[in-house]
Amino acid sequence: MIFMLTFVRHGITDYNAQGLYQGQVDVPLNDLGFRQADLLGSYLENIKFDKIYSSDLSRCKQTADVVVKKNKCSPPAVVLDARLREQSFGIFEGKSFEDCRRSGDGRIPGGETDEQVIARTDSFLKQLCKDMTAIDSCQKEGATQGTSPQTLTGEEDAHKLGMDKSDTGSEAKDGHIRSFKELGYPEEFCHPHVLLSSHGMLLRHLIRLLKMKYKLKIRKGLSMRYKSPNTGLTGFMVEIADGKLVNVECEFLFCDDHLDGLEEDDD
Repeated sequence: MIFMLTFVRHGITDYNAQGLYQGQVDVPLNDLGFRQADLLGSYLENIKFDKIYSSDLSRCKQTADVVVKKNKCSPPAVVLDARLREQSFGIFEGKSFEDCRRSGDGRIPGGETDEQVIARTDSFLKQLCKDMTAIDSCQKEGATQGTSPQTLTGEEDAHKLGMDKSDTGSEAKDGHIRSFKELGYPEEFCHPHVLLSSHGMLLRHLIRLLKMKYKLKIRKGLSMRYKSPNTGLTGFMVEIADGKLVNVECEFLFCDDHLDGLEEDDD
C-alpha cells in the first residue's frame, strides 16, 4: 500500500523566539505559536487524516490539537508518542545557541546522540508501517463486504513510487515546493494520510534516517539547506509491503504558505 505522511513542526514558543535550546523542556506555544497553529488548522481543515501522531511535549500536542479542532473531516484522536520528542540537549537546554557554540567540542553532556534519536525515530517508523498495514487490511475487508465505497480499487492502487519527477515543473526559487496545490494535492489525493506533529531536529533525523536506510528520493528542486519554519509542512509518499517500508519519496519540504499574511496581520 501507499500512504501520505505529512510532518508538521510545532508552532513557535518563547524559547524559539529567544534563540534558546528547547530539547525536551516542555515549553508551550506562545501567542504567536497559537496563531500559527490556527492558520495551519484552517489550511488543513478539509484534509482527511486517517491517523494523527504527536510528540508528547506540549508545543506539539497543542499544534496537533488546533488542527484537529478545526478539521471538518472527522479527524481521529491524537496519539501521543514519546519517541517523537525532540532530541535531548542535556545541559544546553534553556541556554542560548551562542553560549553553547562557545562551550567546546560539540558533545552534549547529559544529552542524546544523533544515533540514539535516529534509533527511536526508526522504532516509531516501523510501528507506523504496522499501523497503516492494519488500516489497509480493514479497508480491504470493508470493501469485500461492501461497506467501504472509498476503498481504492486494484487499478487505482497500481501506482508505484519511483517515478521520474524531473519534469514536474513545481519547483520554487527558494528550493522548496510551497503548496500542496502545486502538486495536485490534496484535491486529487486518494491514499490514506498520516499527520505527524513533532520537532525541527527530529525532522532532520527522520530525513537522515530515510536517506541512509530507506533510500529516500527527493523531488528535484528541493533543498535541505534550509530548516523548517514553525508549523512548516514536509510531505512524504511512503510505500509499504508486508508491514515494512520499501520506498519513500519527499514530495514537498518546509511548506509555510499558510502563514502568508501573518506579518501583515502584525502590522
